[in-house]
Amino acid sequence: MAVRCSGDCQLIDATWEKQDFEVELTRQRFSHDDFTISVQRVPARGSYGLRYTVTVQNIVTHCEVTYRGGQRESWVRRFAVDLAEGAFGRSSGTPART
Repeated sequence: MAVRCSGDCQLIDATWEKQDFEVELTRQRFSHDDFTISVQRVPARGSYGLRYTVTVQNIVTHCEVTYRGGQRESWVRRFAVDLAEGAFGRSSGTPART
């Protein structure tokens, strides 16, 4: 099952970041059903291009972290490190459903 997304989801769908996020959940053995993401566009200043925030929440543990997205940002990579370090709780150890 796909992770529930709210807000400007098309911003991360178009760049395949949502898919990369879900792959990381599966790789680290977390259930997709336990996570939600919310995407919010950030007004651009100058020539920075498209910018947005992605708030990831584990709805079971109530852990939530907001990442910056857009040009030169790797929010999925930072999320993967946080997930591995336990910022969202621990994996159940069972394969995640996709």
